Amino acid sequence: ITPAMLEKWMFGLREKGLSAKTTNNISSAFRIITSEAQRLALIVDDPWKRVPMLSPDSKYRGSLDTGEALRLMDPNTIQSIWAGHELYYLLSLTAMLTGCRQGEILATQRKDWHQDHLDVFLGWKPRSKELGPTKTKVKAPVAIPEYLFNRVMEFCKWEGFVFSFNGGLSPATGNRATEAFNEALGRIGIDETQRLERGIKFHGWRKFCNTYLRGMNISDPKIRAQTRHATEEMTEHYTTWNAEDFTDVRGALEDLSKRIEGITEARK
Repeated sequence: ITPAMLEKWMFGLREKGLSAKTTNNISSAFRIITSEAQRLALIVDDPWKRVPMLSPDSKYRGSLDTGEALRLMDPNTIQSIWAGHELYYLLSLTAMLTGCRQGEILATQRKDWHQDHLDVFLGWKPRSKELGPTKTKVKAPVAIPEYLFNRVMEFCKWEGFVFSFNGGLSPATGNRATEAFNEALGRIGIDETQRLERGIKFHGWRKFCNTYLRGMNISDPKIRAQTRHATEEMTEHYTTWNAEDFTDVRGALEDLSKRIEGITEARK
């Protein structure tokens, strides 16, 4: 086995559509095997030592500006912009006001929702249709505005999964939620071409929330705790969540909620 053969094999995985990260993860398993084989003198040379990891894919992820986000999330246009799908509207509203990932939101159950915070401990895996750990394995509550809590509780009249079409037995389909988000974008004038050029995806709500909180002068450690980006900079202080510590975060999100509510008042 030569380095050239291994590189050809890795490029073959890329040609099949696997990402650089996935290809590197697969190759890492074999690197462990050959490294151990060389250590035990079962082979003279480890060819993987001369095969570098692939460079990570660089994907630009854009987000909506505040004006576009408010227009998209206007509660008066659920019928026209969201085709009457309140579930998909509230799913995006939750992502907008929490910075949570789609799978984390779909995994939430009624017992996880509290007036000032949302317990985010699990993620929903659409392929296996089961609950699992969050992407970064971080388990932590996140601050939520009272407006969001009230809207979601008005919608969910059952126990179990909140964002569900069968009374909480299982979550809604993530792919369909993404399609509804894309369709709603089209109805406010952001067509598929613009969406792709700007890199706007449902996941972009995380970037929107992060950017908004930064603009409201919330400290980076608190923003990382809110969005649960697992980094060394996240201090132990914020891994033990205390509602009083996040009054400024909730205040910023309440401010954004009031801007959404203000659309309704302006119409009146």
